[in-house]
Amino acid sequence: MSSKVPDPDQPPSDPLRATTDLEQKASPVPEAKATGATDKAAPADDLDTPDAAAGAVSGKVPDPDQPPADPLRATTDLEQKAAPAAEATDAGTTEKVAPSHDLQTPAASAGTGWKAVLGEEFDWMEAMGGRRGIVESVAPGLAFVVIYVIHPALWPAVLGSLGVAVVLAVVRLIQRGTLMGAISGLGGILIGAIWAGTTGRAENYLVWGLWVNAGWLAGSLLSIAIRFPFAAVVVAFFTDHLKGFRQNKLLMRRGYWVTWLLAGLFAARLAAQLPLYFNAEVAWLGTVKLAMGLPLFALVLWAAWWWMRPVVKPSADSDSD
Repeated sequence: MSSKVPDPDQPPSDPLRATTDLEQKASPVPEAKATGATDKAAPADDLDTPDAAAGAVSGKVPDPDQPPADPLRATTDLEQKAAPAAEATDAGTTEKVAPSHDLQTPAASAGTGWKAVLGEEFDWMEAMGGRRGIVESVAPGLAFVVIYVIHPALWPAVLGSLGVAVVLAVVRLIQRGTLMGAISGLGGILIGAIWAGTTGRAENYLVWGLWVNAGWLAGSLLSIAIRFPFAAVVVAFFTDHLKGFRQNKLLMRRGYWVTWLLAGLFAARLAAQLPLYFNAEVAWLGTVKLAMGLPLFALVLWAAWWWMRPVVKPSADSDSD
């Protein structure tokens, strides 16, 4: 306690003012402490903004005079930078997927064999299976006939034809063709070779083709008898209209005609080749079989294409029946 006696001539001091003076003298210390605390805590608070976060990572203290960065704008900038990469990825994906997607339409997948009937223009080469199909269908039989004419014996002709078929199958596999395509080309030739070898008759090498034609003839006539003409079923299947196709009168009417045409082709083959088979005319049988094979089949396909045009493409021709 102070021992100083107050001066009676001085007015009494205001206790509230004395308290204020004491607070003003003590205030620098808390402000300094608060300032220190603020300097230490600021980086943690400022990390909420992108600029402050970048400054914390790089060690740079953000300028308090600069306005805080807009987080939405920073996000937009990041999206714009990432957009070209995403577009490039999407473009690459589109380039890879598009070809397989196109192959799902009948127009893109049509072309060989029966599918040639659906094309806007008839391609003779594609109707016969292309160059590979022609060679694989004709070469084994041609080798058999040529070798048999030169040397009329069973095994040289059979082995020569079989060897040609095996070479063609190996070439198909080397060129990454389907295994089923290679096996199917050898199937009929192996059956003919086994049949001819077990019976000792060279004409039996060609008998498998006669059985195939007889089967197609019976199937075509049966489809007409049960009112499901084969040609109409094929066209409806490849145009994705198989459900309820019998209600299409134009398709059914023209399907009957084309199926009768096919039956006539198979019947004509049997009528021309069976007498040669029974008379053991091996060379002539092989020659007629080649002549009535792909060329005649392609001609029938062209007739089917022409006759089915109003069904596949109604705007091409109008049905006047």
